[in-house]
Amino acid sequence: MRNSAKNFLHSGVLALSMLPAIPAIGEVTALDRYVAAPDLSYRYELIETIPGDGYAAHVLEMTSQRWRDETEVDRPLWKHWLTVIEPEQVATGTALLIVGGGSNEKKPPARANRLLAMGAVATRSVIAELRMVPNQPLTFVGETEKRSEDAIIAYSWDKYLRTGDEAWPLRLPMTKSVVRAMDTVTAFCRSAAGGGIDVDKFVVGGASKRGWTAWTGAAVDKRVVALVPIVIDLLNVEVSFEHHYRSYGFWAPAIAAYQATGIMRWAGTTQLASLLKVEDPYAYRDRLTMPKFMVNSAGDQYFLPDSSQFYFEALVGEKYLRYVPNTDHSLKGSDTP
Repeated sequence: MRNSAKNFLHSGVLALSMLPAIPAIGEVTALDRYVAAPDLSYRYELIETIPGDGYAAHVLEMTSQRWRDETEVDRPLWKHWLTVIEPEQVATGTALLIVGGGSNEKKPPARANRLLAMGAVATRSVIAELRMVPNQPLTFVGETEKRSEDAIIAYSWDKYLRTGDEAWPLRLPMTKSVVRAMDTVTAFCRSAAGGGIDVDKFVVGGASKRGWTAWTGAAVDKRVVALVPIVIDLLNVEVSFEHHYRSYGFWAPAIAAYQATGIMRWAGTTQLASLLKVEDPYAYRDRLTMPKFMVNSAGDQYFLPDSSQFYFEALVGEKYLRYVPNTDHSLKGSDTP
């Protein structure tokens, strides 16, 4: 993931200079309602401050929310490690927030990501790294095996499609964790421990399903002024995946979790259309007017390399699209800079 991280950092630093605002337009969705709902579980505390060369890295433990309850899942409280990298000199109130994955069973990070620390010092801006999006692994009631990544999302989609319960799609708590991370960075940076800095705007980026969550975070929060989604080449989801199947003649093994859960059988139904009005960034394209730098892989095992034909022209505002050649979904091993 070293090349991926380098591309990610360069993309985010580039986007720091792109700063228009976002209009709140379009109908209110289940995503809007979920993110706006008060949740008394939200809190954060400073665990450790790690000094570095020209910066301090503050490791926070953040509880973003309660999603579902103990009758449905083993860990309803979503906890995250949030590392806030504060350079000695801060010249902007715009921070870069990177949405990452990881396990909720791991200990807090012992050091800041080197590239992110270098980026914070070079740009004289706060850079924050949010981990454990989604919270995983999770074990649902009635199951014995832990689920992670796509297996959790597919499970949550199946629950929504079968029940109509609008709080089931996992994109909702994933998105709320990003919004709460922005709240936390702003509040912590204003405190004495955080340097008394005003941070009120964010460039948000992430890879894969974290990139998807960067899109939806931008759709619901005006503080997001630029966007760097990476290897999430699926906007206009149903049309894109119809093309996927027609091109291959089968579903790629990478999306086996969705096939195993039977999600594809819902194609063309009102239930799937309702889900995608909540989940698909394409449904929020009129809100997503901020500058966007999309970085995709030409050899992604999830998405075809011509998938942008289904969304790029419809995106509003300043936009950039790059396909990295000779890579897969990880962006590893490319022979291009």
